[in-house]
Amino acid sequence: MRHTILALLALAIALPMRAQEDNSYIDYSEDANEVTTINDIIARQQLITARKNTSQHYSDVWGRRSYVNIGLNTGAKLNVSEAPHTSAGNPVNDYSAANSFNLQVGRSYRLHKTPIANVALICLDYTGIDLNYSHYKNDGTYNSSETFTEGTDKRYYMPWNLEKHEVSYGMNIGPSITVAPFTYINNIPELHYVKLRAYFHFGFNVSGLLLNNSKEESSSRANKYTYDTSATAYIDSNPIINYAYGTYTTLGIAASWKNVGIGFEQTSRTLSYDNFSHSDFGSDKTMFKAPYTRLYLSIYW
Repeated sequence: MRHTILALLALAIALPMRAQEDNSYIDYSEDANEVTTINDIIARQQLITARKNTSQHYSDVWGRRSYVNIGLNTGAKLNVSEAPHTSAGNPVNDYSAANSFNLQVGRSYRLHKTPIANVALICLDYTGIDLNYSHYKNDGTYNSSETFTEGTDKRYYMPWNLEKHEVSYGMNIGPSITVAPFTYINNIPELHYVKLRAYFHFGFNVSGLLLNNSKEESSSRANKYTYDTSATAYIDSNPIINYAYGTYTTLGIAASWKNVGIGFEQTSRTLSYDNFSHSDFGSDKTMFKAPYTRLYLSIYW
């Protein structure tokens, strides 16, 4: 009995000492490492979120590649380049439009996946709708603004001086370069949306030219041709409709911010007009250079 009591006492004393000895091997730095790892996870998540936001921001900056342009053609002209016979040897006049408007719809297609240094983007532009309307007033110079075709028993006169309405439709394609000069100013992200664009386009268009004709004006012109009594200068009051087709080139610059922009371009065209009614106005063609300068507003999406 005595020995049993002594053994129990010895065991009771040894157990606390063993527990104390085991505690000396606990690595408290392990808890500290776990806390650091959690902080790292939070920091990494914040970095991923920031990168995602930045990527979405620049995707928005370089998006909006479809466009609609509504413009005013400030220098629309019809300058005769090559004409058949002219009345009394006088050349056909050059004409400037009193009013001229334009509508374009198109899209830019990237030629490389990401912008160069996040500053420049080279694209191929395709304008599927290039619609123009121009109004030319009657200048009243009958004798000096007509061409004629020699027929078997009469001359077919084309009075270019009459009031004219031109409608043309074209499509064009060509390269462009867009620059966003302020993408490195990080503290003002709204400036990243400021973009400058330059482009050169080559296109094909068709043009219809309607001349407002009247029998009264035709008779007035006919009385003036006393120099050739065998010529029939009388022109009926039938509508005078001419058509032409050909290529054109456009060189332009534009500036934009987000969905809106402004632009300026210079277009060169050469159109050779033929008559729909050869029996009334002859078959000779008259070639005009038809340039215009365009100012326009843009909407991007």
